[in-house]
Amino acid sequence: MPAPSPGYESRPAYAGPLANLVRRHLPEFEERVAEQADRKVPGYVIDQLRALSQCGDFTRGFVHFKCGKCDKDRVFPFVCRSKLCPSCSGRTMAERAAWLVDRVLYGEARWRQYVITFPAPLAVGLCFREALAKAVTRVCMRVLFEYQKARADPHAQGTPRPGAVVWVQRFSDGAGSWLHLHVLAPDGVFRQLPDSLDVPFEPQPPPNSQEVTDLVRTIATRVDGLLRRRAPAAPDDPLLERCAAQTPVALRHPAPAPARARAPNPLRAEDAEFTLHAATSTPPNCTEQLERLCRYMARPPIPNGRLRILDDDRVEFTLKRPRRGVRKLIFDPIAFLGRLAALIPRPKTNSVLYFGCLSAASPIYRAVVPAPPDPTPTHPVAPPRPAVMPHAHLLLRVFLIDVLACPCGGRLRVVQTVTDPDVVQAILAGIILSNQAPPRAPPAARVACPP
Repeated sequence: MPAPSPGYESRPAYAGPLANLVRRHLPEFEERVAEQADRKVPGYVIDQLRALSQCGDFTRGFVHFKCGKCDKDRVFPFVCRSKLCPSCSGRTMAERAAWLVDRVLYGEARWRQYVITFPAPLAVGLCFREALAKAVTRVCMRVLFEYQKARADPHAQGTPRPGAVVWVQRFSDGAGSWLHLHVLAPDGVFRQLPDSLDVPFEPQPPPNSQEVTDLVRTIATRVDGLLRRRAPAAPDDPLLERCAAQTPVALRHPAPAPARARAPNPLRAEDAEFTLHAATSTPPNCTEQLERLCRYMARPPIPNGRLRILDDDRVEFTLKRPRRGVRKLIFDPIAFLGRLAALIPRPKTNSVLYFGCLSAASPIYRAVVPAPPDPTPTHPVAPPRPAVMPHAHLLLRVFLIDVLACPCGGRLRVVQTVTDPDVVQAILAGIILSNQAPPRAPPAARVACPP
């Protein structure tokens, strides 16, 4: 493993394109919504957008560090913890992935990702009908668990207990509202033995093409039955559903046609516009690959690197993959803010769910989660909840960057946390002047001025 990189230069979220866009156009967005919809944007949406626009703003406060060897000062601003902030959402992504790998996911199993997508009207509508989305998620997990139990050894002792972690993603490429499920489940089940505290793991072979086809067909049938039994549900907030319908004002940069067609995937199946993809998995005892997969499943909705503000203030969004021959979308800034508002979940809405034996209510939960590994200098271990990993430990674990290492070889230590506006301005001014002032020449090198 390579050595950690000394020194760290953060990318200020405050100067990013997304924060600049929200800062400039949020008041106009609120006014236009109030005029057209005759009501205000929900308060929690405005709070999230306003926090996003202030992420990394040094004037709101910072943590003051000083090197114990060279006395160099460094300051790190406060973060916003917004659901849409690429920086804060990325931190949450990395922290949750580390916690899952260290303290939840059984390392001896092969873990597989199941991606379940729904027909377009249902996928969009579920984003704004929380109760119905939970019911559909439970139906999908019940089908998957029935499949895993049916594959278990019927002659083995004990009751088969499957488990899974589900990420309920409410976004699609291009900042669209599109609910789909990313399920992380082992290829196998745990055995709850009678009159014993042991819970051994029973591995199973990977699914085949026919099994994936049967799974998606059963999911489509069960979900359709659920929708027929339930009365049509009204959206939790019709205004946000209308905001999600904002479309790009222009399309440009058609993508070149692929040189060859993609090979068919045997572990992908479709039925009645329901799709199931089960080709991605990680081998047993490969924690680094499993952690990367967890980070992918918990990724932020808005990738800052594919967002650009044009000269006329329109928003250019580069798609990850060409869509109908188009590589980039162009949005009016107010329409793009409408899409952002629709992506913000309601307060206390869980985006990560635990099912089966991985649920905290399961009686065998303590027996199936692994013991945390021993920390190393380059691999910090996630602490038990509710504690979270410090940002410095996350950077060291994910990027091998030691944020507390000074280029001189010393270590940075916390001096104070500054929130008073007057003290903030004074410290920032002093640090800027000390870093920009040219070094004084030694006395022997000075040249005397002629009389």
